[in-house]
This record gives sequence, C-alpha cells and structure tokens, in this order.
Amino acid sequence: MLPSKNPEGVIDYLDVSVETSDGFLLIILDGVGRDIMLDSEYMPFLNSQRGSTALINLETGPLTLSANCVKEIMTGVPNAPIDGLNNFKLPHPGGEDPWLLAADDERYSVGMIGSYVMGNMYSEFENIEFIDTFRGHSDYYEGDNESFNIFNDWMDNKKHNVISLHFSGSDKVGHTWGILGDDFKDKVLDLDSKLESIFSIVPPQWNIIVTADHGLTDAGTHGSAEEVTRRVSAFVKGPNIASGSQSEGHQRDLSALTTFSLNLPFPVQLHGKIPLEILDLTTEQKTTLESWNWQAAYERQIFLDEENGKDSNLVGPDTIEWEKIIIDGSFSRTSDVVLSLLVWITIIVISLIFVGETDVKNRKILKNVVIFSALIFSLILSQKMLSFSAMIPRAIGAFSAVWLISWSLMPEVNNINKSMKFNFYKFSDKMAQISSNQFNFLGLFILILIITGTITQALVSSLMIWIIIFSLSTKNSKSSGAKYFLNNPILIFIVCFTFASLRLWFTLIPFTVICMLKLREYVIEKRPRKEIISLSIAVLLLALSLMLVHDRILEKQYLMSALRSGWPETISGGIRSIAILCAMSFLSLYLQGEKLTKLEQIQNFNLLLLGLLALSIESNLLDRILLGVILFHYIGFAYFHIFSKGINFSRSSMINILSLHLLLIWGVWASALSLILLPIVSPIVRSLTEKMDFNSDLLTNHKLLISMAVIPWVIWIFWWTLMGQVNGVQTCFEGICPHPRELDPGRVMVKGGYVGIRENPPTNWMIFMVGLPIFIFSTLLMYKIRKNGVLLSPYVTSQLLLILGCVNILAFSAEYPRLIFTLSWNILFAVLQIIFALSAILIHKFLENRNIDTQNTITKQSIQTL
Repeated sequence: MLPSKNPEGVIDYLDVSVETSDGFLLIILDGVGRDIMLDSEYMPFLNSQRGSTALINLETGPLTLSANCVKEIMTGVPNAPIDGLNNFKLPHPGGEDPWLLAADDERYSVGMIGSYVMGNMYSEFENIEFIDTFRGHSDYYEGDNESFNIFNDWMDNKKHNVISLHFSGSDKVGHTWGILGDDFKDKVLDLDSKLESIFSIVPPQWNIIVTADHGLTDAGTHGSAEEVTRRVSAFVKGPNIASGSQSEGHQRDLSALTTFSLNLPFPVQLHGKIPLEILDLTTEQKTTLESWNWQAAYERQIFLDEENGKDSNLVGPDTIEWEKIIIDGSFSRTSDVVLSLLVWITIIVISLIFVGETDVKNRKILKNVVIFSALIFSLILSQKMLSFSAMIPRAIGAFSAVWLISWSLMPEVNNINKSMKFNFYKFSDKMAQISSNQFNFLGLFILILIITGTITQALVSSLMIWIIIFSLSTKNSKSSGAKYFLNNPILIFIVCFTFASLRLWFTLIPFTVICMLKLREYVIEKRPRKEIISLSIAVLLLALSLMLVHDRILEKQYLMSALRSGWPETISGGIRSIAILCAMSFLSLYLQGEKLTKLEQIQNFNLLLLGLLALSIESNLLDRILLGVILFHYIGFAYFHIFSKGINFSRSSMINILSLHLLLIWGVWASALSLILLPIVSPIVRSLTEKMDFNSDLLTNHKLLISMAVIPWVIWIFWWTLMGQVNGVQTCFEGICPHPRELDPGRVMVKGGYVGIRENPPTNWMIFMVGLPIFIFSTLLMYKIRKNGVLLSPYVTSQLLLILGCVNILAFSAEYPRLIFTLSWNILFAVLQIIFALSAILIHKFLENRNIDTQNTITKQSIQTL
C-alpha cells in the first residue's frame, strides 16, 4: 500500500519559440464536477467565456478525495492506495514539480491561498507563501470570501505572479445539502461571480486554468470511484492557448500544462501529457513539445518497471508510445507477488493441518487437498482477471456470503406434511435437494451459456440464481449431509472468509428467510408475545434492508435518504421526528419489559426532545450540555458496574442515552433504530441458537463453530444496512449484479461532527464525534450477542481471515487501483469489527468475574450468619 519510489531529475526545457507567459493562475472549485461547471444556469459567466477559452474534459484518478485530486493536479504524481487513507494530512510526494520549480525560478514568485490541502503539501517550503483560509467544515462562504479578498490584495500589490486559489465552500455545501437544491446552486453562482471579477483583473499575458478537484453525487458524496465524481473540466486561457478549442485527458495533464505555460523543465516524476490540441502552435512546435514530454514519460516508466522487477516493453525514447503508459499507475512489485503466493500456500497448509487432512496417501483426503487448493487459487485468479469480468468475483463473493449464513443458521426440518397442496417446507425441501448437488449448478450454467453465448453472463446469472435457491433451502436429513465440493465445512469456511470480494448485503437474503421461518414457528407454538413481536419487527426491518438499498435500480438509496432526513428543518419534519421517537421510545420500553414510573418515562423522552431541539437551533451551548449529560450517564453506568457504587441507571435509561447520542450525531433515523434494535437483539440471537449444543466441542461441531462466526457478522451488517451504509444490487451486462461499492466510505455522514463546535470543528474532533457512537453501539451489540451464549472468538478469527485475504489480494490487483482502495476499506471495516468484538469480550469477562466474586461474597456472608 505504500507509495512507489519516484524518479528524480528533470528534462531541460526545449526552446520552441513560443510566446512567454508573464504569470499563471490555477483556480480549483472544490466539488464542482463537469455537469455543473458546463451548466450555464449554475455558471453563466464561465460558460460565456467558451469562445475565448479552451475546454478540457478530464477524468480524475480513482481516489476522488480532495487532497488526492489536488495532489495530482499540482504535482502530476499518481496517488498510492495509502493516500486515500491520508487524505486529511497528505504530504508532498517529494521530488520536483512545476510549483517548486517556479518557486526557485527568479522570474516567478509563488503564492497559494485556500484550504489545508495545499498547505499540507507546500507550507513547509520557504519560497512559497501559503495562506490557510479553511474555516471549518461548516463554513460555506467566509473562507472563500477571505481567499477572494487576499487574491485581490495580491494582484493590487503585484505580490505574486504564480498563484493557486482553492475555493472549498462548494464542497461543504454539497456535503450538507446535496447538489440538487438551491443551496448548492446559490453557492456555485457566488463562485461564478467571483470568477468574473478575477478574470477582469488578471493581465492578458497570464495563463488561467479554472478546474475542479472532483465532482459530487446528487447526495453530495465523493471519495469512491463513481463516474460522476471522476468527471471534471478545465477552462484554460492565455498565451499559446487556442480559443474555442477542446480536448480530453487525465487530471494529471494539468500539471504538464502548467510546466509548459511557465517555460520550466519537465519533472521526470510528472505523469501527465501536455494537451496539444488546445495549443495555438504549429505542427512542428507541437511535435517538439510532445517529444520533450515523452522523454520524461519514458524515463519515468523505465524507472518504475525496474522498481517492479519488470522488463519494459517500450521501444525507446525516440518512439512515442503513449498507449503503453498505464494511466492510473501500478502499485505492485514482483516481491509482493512472490510473498503473497508463499502466504497463500502457508494458509492452505495450516488449514489442512488444522482440520487433520494431512494424509495425502488417503484418496479422499488427497481429493480434498486438491479441491481446496484449486478453489483458493481460482478465486485469486478471478480477482486478478478483472479486465475479463469485474462481476464474476462479486457474484462469487455474494454466493460465499449466502453459503456461510444459510448453511450454518438455516433450521433443519425433517417431518414435512406432504398432504398439503402447498407447504413452504415442502418447497424448501425441494430447493435443498437441488442445491445439495453441484452438478445441478453445472447444468444451469451450461443452459444459460447456450442461451446467452457469453461465459460471464452465464456464470454471474447462475450464481445469482443459485443464491436464491440456496437461501430458500431448509436443511433436512438428506440435504444436511451434502458435501458442496468439499466434505469438510471448515475448509469451505476458510475459502469464503479469505475471499476478498465477499459481498456483505447478500447475507441478509438467507437471514430474512431464517427469521421468517422462526417467526412462523413461534406463532404456531404460541411463544411469548414479546418474542413474536421482536421477530416480527426484525422481519419488517430486514424487508426494508432488502428492498430499499438499490440506488442504481431505484435511482435512490432510500435508507440513506432516511438517515439524511434525520435533521428536521421544517415544522412538519419536526412533528414527524417527534412522532417517530415517541413511538419507538414506548415500543422499546415494552420490548425491554422494564417498568418505569411515568416520571422516568417523561424524563427519558424529554432528553430526546432536547436532542431534537439541539439539531434545530444548532447551539454550541445546548450541544455541550447534552454531551455532558451523555458523558455523565456513561461514566455513572460504568462506575456502578465496576464498583457497585453510585447511581444504578436502568438498562432502558442507558439505551435511551445511547439513542440521544446517536440522535445528536447521526440524526432521528439512527436514534430510532437504536431504540428498536437493541431490545430485539437478544430474542433474535436466542431464536438462532435455541437448538445449538453449546457444551459440544467447537472443533468437532462445525455448524456451531461457523454459526458463532457469522451471527455477530450478519446482525452488525443488518444494522449498518439500515443506517444506509451498504448498497445492494444493480443492473449490468450480466443481468442483476452486486453493487461495485457495497461498503461506501463516501456515504458516511459527517454532519454530526459539528456538534459542540459548530463554527470550525477540527478534523480530529469530527472523526471522534462521528465514530464514538458507532463504537459504543457496536460494542453493546456484540456484548448482547455474547451474553446470549455466542462466543466471539470465532468471529474475531473470521475477520482476521478476511483481513489476510484482502492483504494477499493487493499484490495481484496492481492494474486496478480502485480495487485496492476498496480492499483497504474492507480491511479497515474488519479491523473495526475485531475492536468491537474484543471490547465486548473484555466487558463480558469482567462483569462475569465480578458477578462470581459478588456471589462468593454473598455465600460467605450467609455461611457466617448461619
């Protein structure tokens, strides 16, 4: 994941007898993508300049975060995967770039105005003046106005003649309100008016570039490699620019254009191509410039090939072969691949030793060894061959997730009433018989292949159909003994969890069927009403999770919309929010079975109303009072359970406080979910585990082991999906396919990070405020699961396997940096799961030991009394 080394040195500027520019201005409009920039309703002045400027339609790199994009615009150095995780403190990549060269050139004086993004890269260089105008994530106009005023002052005093100017307010407005409303349009119109003033005062002998770092989705998110976030444009004017011309290219090409405009040497590490189509030069001049540009590109590619242990396929510096230059870079080395292969072999060997399959002289064991190894390496190959099909590994990951849940948690049914015309169990039994024979899948694949004539369509469609069949398959005496390619389920478990393309949302399909069957069973057996209501609520919420998360089909992610609407901004919205919280609060109390006085109920609900008020008036004082109340309850609750002293807050009061915390940070929808989910977790877990033998040996009871590994997983995924953070499926060439960005970090809400510091919250404060309620809720979720008898150590093991699988795939996916970014986030999510689980294990162990000590003390006192 670390950045590759970059070549040093420059290619001296070639004199092509062009008009010299007196100055240079780069303007970056944060988050103003191509569709907005080219819309005259949003930017009337800029679009009126099309006749006197050149237009370049650009594509960004796959990491569409502000720092990553600005880095490529200004340095021309491609991002490494780690840069996506270092977005808020991204340093300069080292080496030369046009801005550093201009700062050392006596002809130029360099100044930069804007957010921390440029400051992180350039503020340490003495020859560059940087002024930080970043005024916090909720500042929409103040910082940009200050930047504009500083620029005017510099121009009046002729202080600098090479300037970069970054307006970041548009990005903040987009994050807060999305880009479809008047708030974003008004902000862009404000920037457009500033551009009109800027163009009027910049001398005609200056070159001007107006561009954007990235675009935004309709919801105002970015960060992932969504096409709309990667499309940007650049308006260019000044000496040597052909008015009315147009070109296409990569965002790094702007760094190459900057180098040419300032008559500077060409940095070898700069991975960009001068857009010759927009230059007002002769054919001979363009040929000379392209040769100069190519020489740097050639030296850079030769350097990278040597670093990666590859033989270069470039003919030579005199033969221009742009098509052989990898646009988005390469992140692997031969040593990475060799090490990864060694680790995979080690995983295979240790796995076989663990399950006792080491006697290769035994034909049955030898068969298992061969199939297990072949499965591992074929799945690795599927992710290596993304250029052949990106959907195949996603479909395999979806099926793997479904197998883990369905095989381990689906209830067994042996006595089926065959006299009924239609019985779900009879239907499900038929599905089980079909799915238990892998040759049926082969037949389905061949049939679809004959119909479509395309291998990718046949395989993906077969897997998606098989997911439905398998999800509907209950276990019976015939199907439960099915081997599914391997006769050891633990080996299949290892194959599934080391597969880096696991698709989390698909676990909810069999989980929904399982909960529906359990609910039917509870109704027939007339179980306690609260258990039936709990499972009914679970089934209802699971239905929402299955139906409302397909934004590429429905054109809207409804659960994300519910989360975003959790900040009431109108009277009707406030009334609706009060009604939701009131209903969920009383339902939560009923399900918990805890009797509170009316005064206690009113106090709890009033705290939620105060939270709603805080969301509406956005007062730092009220925020801090409520945060203080929340902290007091957390500390008091912990102190009582550690020392058996202090105030014993009721369980329902603590759930109410956690809901208040989520209300302040994540809104009404998140708060309502916590009120209703926490009370039903225990009934769900008990329904899943009521027929499990917890006293059996985990190493021999394969179903129990795998069940304990997946129960915390699927319940957490259930909650995170309801929070709008998991995407479902989409339509594609192969039919219905898994969404490419299932876990999308660009969807994480940051608005709650302003709580307590509304005007200018530090980044660390925002991360802490957004992340803390997630940690507390997830840990409590895991604790409740552990308290109901489910060991969390198998779950930790499964997440470690997932991390290991993701890390080992990095070396095989060098040509696909967006996949590496996805793998990085998958690793981060798995690490968080381990932290949640370990925290719950420690809390449970402590409280268990404390209860034992308390019981022993009571026993001793009783003996002494007797």
